[in-house]
Amino acid sequence: MPLRKRYDPIALATAMATSNAQRQLMTGAALFGAGWIAQLLSVAVWVPAPKAHMVWLPGATLLCGLLLLPRAQWPACLIGSLLGVLAVSTLRISPWDVLITVGGDYLLVAATATVLLRYRDGPSLMESFADIGRFFLFACLLLPAASAWWVTTIARSNDLNPYIGDWLNVALAHSLGYVLIVPAVVGLASVAKQPERRNPASAVSVVAVALLAGLLWLTWNFPWDNIMVKRLLILAPIPLLVWALAAFGVAGSSVAMLVVAFLCMRMSVGGYGPFAVSDMAETILSAQFWAIGTAISLLFLAVMAEQRMTNRLMLKRAYQRLSKVTGRMLVVQEEERTRIARDLHDDINQSLAAVSIQLSAIKRELDQVHRGSIEDVQEQLVSISRDIRDISHELHPSILRFTGLASAIEGLCEKHNAGGALRLHCSTRNLPPLSGAQELGLFRIVQEAVNNIDKHAHASLAHILLEGHRDEISLTIDDNGIGYAPEIKHAPPPSLGLISMEERAKALGGNFSIARGPAGGTRVEVRFSIDTPLADAG
Repeated sequence: MPLRKRYDPIALATAMATSNAQRQLMTGAALFGAGWIAQLLSVAVWVPAPKAHMVWLPGATLLCGLLLLPRAQWPACLIGSLLGVLAVSTLRISPWDVLITVGGDYLLVAATATVLLRYRDGPSLMESFADIGRFFLFACLLLPAASAWWVTTIARSNDLNPYIGDWLNVALAHSLGYVLIVPAVVGLASVAKQPERRNPASAVSVVAVALLAGLLWLTWNFPWDNIMVKRLLILAPIPLLVWALAAFGVAGSSVAMLVVAFLCMRMSVGGYGPFAVSDMAETILSAQFWAIGTAISLLFLAVMAEQRMTNRLMLKRAYQRLSKVTGRMLVVQEEERTRIARDLHDDINQSLAAVSIQLSAIKRELDQVHRGSIEDVQEQLVSISRDIRDISHELHPSILRFTGLASAIEGLCEKHNAGGALRLHCSTRNLPPLSGAQELGLFRIVQEAVNNIDKHAHASLAHILLEGHRDEISLTIDDNGIGYAPEIKHAPPPSLGLISMEERAKALGGNFSIARGPAGGTRVEVRFSIDTPLADAG
């Protein structure tokens, strides 16, 4: 009896504590860097006269960390971000004053993160209008208002007083940081966790966004004299933001808005751009209101795009599940066909043969007059046995196993030409070795296509061509029937035969197409790579 491996509970607890401490340390270091950079950027757009902040970013970076990381790492987030702000601010200000002011603000940020996580609708905070509404209410209105009250109240009696503006300026600076940073970071994190949400942009889209950004910078830098033209320049970023949303998705549009807002703020602080006027306080206020309003509008537009993406992904996943179930159904169908074919061939045909032998024995004991009736019955039994054998071969073509796909298709054509009005011309070229599943799938597609042509196409002639091209197999079936026009409005839905052929083509890892043929009839075409693995139908 094998001995059970013994675990040392003390060693296990020590390892878990070490791992947790490492995670806390890495989180604290990451938030320290984020807080340090955010504070530097905030100082870069600070205006000494009339001592106003354009934007304050450390609170937004902390909120991103709290929204994306487990609660167990929140203390490390708070401490790391606070130390990052202290590293920049204590060069001129008392560390104790910064600690009290920013620490109280961070507690409000933590409370806001708790509310947003508690009442969110989905895994991401930017997927529904309800989530966006809560984010706007709590993070863009209530949190900045409370933070501005706290900061302006505390700053009156400490070293921060020369650097802090009035309540409205501080509230707008906080709100602008949250509305710019949080959607961008949360959007990028959502894309990283769900690769299917990535919007692969073409080279044309990348070039277009870069050109639009450069054109925006040149347009805003031009010294326009007409005040009406300067006001119209407020609309200049709209094409860039909309194109970024269409090309890169929600995360891309949020990042583009962040870049445009910083460009606007930096230019406004420098005294140029569409918002620059002689009164710097009015310039800052105009730039803040414009950036917040544009970001909120873009955010609601992005939610519409996100919901559309979510619906498309849900439809795609449902279709994948349906395709998997259909593939499994085809496998079960083949297994059942094999069983029925074996029962017909081994049991029923053997029983009919035994009956025929018994009739032969009875016939020898009868006179010549009654032997004719017995012989008629035996001929009927032979005919029934032949029909059962044909049905058995259709259910499970054993010829595939013994002679291969080319012979099986040729046999199907010969049999059809011998007993029906539809004439089939079959040819195979350069076929490489195929697996049993690939041969069976192709044979079933040919079989189903011939049945469809015979029943629905009203055709007199059909050509079947199966050929190999290096590492690819192509199957083409043309007929001279009435044709197929799926583009016709109110056309009937595809039949089960077409669905079966398409699913079998997908199981082969290939493409299925049906369209009007070159001769006016219908063309069915299947292509797949030989190296493509078969779809898992289980």
